[in-house]
Amino acid sequence: AHGITVVATGDMDLVGTMARNWIEECGEACGVRALLPLWQADRDACLQQLLRERFEVVFSCVKSPWFDASWVGRAIDETTLTRMRAMALETAPAGAKP
Repeated sequence: AHGITVVATGDMDLVGTMARNWIEECGEACGVRALLPLWQADRDACLQQLLRERFEVVFSCVKSPWFDASWVGRAIDETTLTRMRAMALETAPAGAKP
């Protein structure tokens, strides 16, 4: 593993039908530990903090069906956050926290 003992990622949660974090699972197979500092973090709070600290955040890829290609290249700002919150409410199962 070229002396690599840990890989840090920005993964926040499982995707789709995944039972485990894919990076963590692959790392175990080759003896590399996964560091997931954002795991289960509040997404909205993280994005708000990035905006407060004046980071420029741009979508470089997106996952359908939640986002279409028009989101690629879009910067995250307050308008984008408002739209994303509305989308989360529209797609959240009854009783679930978006």
